[in-house]
Amino acid sequence: SLDAVENLRSEDGSAPAEGAAADIVVDAVADVVETAAEGEAAALSAAAAAAAAAHEAELRRRAALAEEDEGGAVRPYETLELHQNCSQSDIKRAYKRLALRFHPDKNGGALAELAHLAFQQVVAAFEVLGTPDKRAAFDEVAGSGGAFADFEARWENAEFSWDSDLYKGARDITTLTERLWERRLIGDTIWLVKAYAAWCPACKSHMPKFVSTAALLRDEAEVEVGAINCERPENKRICADWLAVASYPTLVLLNRQYGTFARYPSDTDNGAAAVHTWALETAREWRRLFVRAHIVQLNATSFGETVLDDDKRAWVVLFTDGLVCAPCRIARTNAMRLSAS
Repeated sequence: SLDAVENLRSEDGSAPAEGAAADIVVDAVADVVETAAEGEAAALSAAAAAAAAAHEAELRRRAALAEEDEGGAVRPYETLELHQNCSQSDIKRAYKRLALRFHPDKNGGALAELAHLAFQQVVAAFEVLGTPDKRAAFDEVAGSGGAFADFEARWENAEFSWDSDLYKGARDITTLTERLWERRLIGDTIWLVKAYAAWCPACKSHMPKFVSTAALLRDEAEVEVGAINCERPENKRICADWLAVASYPTLVLLNRQYGTFARYPSDTDNGAAAVHTWALETAREWRRLFVRAHIVQLNATSFGETVLDDDKRAWVVLFTDGLVCAPCRIARTNAMRLSAS
């Protein structure tokens, strides 16, 4: 624009009129803006074309897989783009995202048939993983190298449960076992767990309330919901050591990685709304503790140099026999609160 103004100087070297110079500057700026806009539009158009091509390629890949075998039910984790240790909340989010992406109504024209096959894969995968108990059965058989047909037959014949598993097949409640305890309760996932025995009348009468609690927590990423049958022999160690169950039913909130633990007061209302509120409020507090608390893990070697030799700070030390016992983890949770305060 400065060059344009310079070219307008008269032969005697005087500057052009103020209005003419201003018009030229405005025009030059407009040209620059228009050129930039055209470049940006071209870049956006190229990006959109690349995204459309990638989307079509993914539709074709999924459609081809669907035609080769039984589709998403055979490879549910791959179909939903998840790893095997994901949470039930992860599964729900992935299903919603991919179902929307591949829904036939969102993919018209030549892509409609491909989208139909891809969408069916996503639905089939969710039918396997969306129910916690069916997912657990799949992991035990097909997910460990077994045949998918064997998994289907055994699931239909109800070979994966005891008659006393009160929550078998529940949409929002994982029936926990010792094996699943190690596989599902990982990372920073917070679990609301009900410990029960099928012979217990109070456990049975509480069933509708707990199912309703799980339904209220369905879309909350804060908390996963499980139930453990303490009369099964393989679950007794968890019920005794981890949960310290003294009566049925017992409701606890816990996270294994950080060692946090809270027991729902047995003398208060255990209705769906009350437990839902307690679980969410406690879980949200723990999320803050996970970030803000700083607990130093000590041993016989580090205790002296870390604590005894520290001449600048006073230390609050929690002595426990590990983090398995429930009182130990309650104490650790309180130590985290103190550390974060």
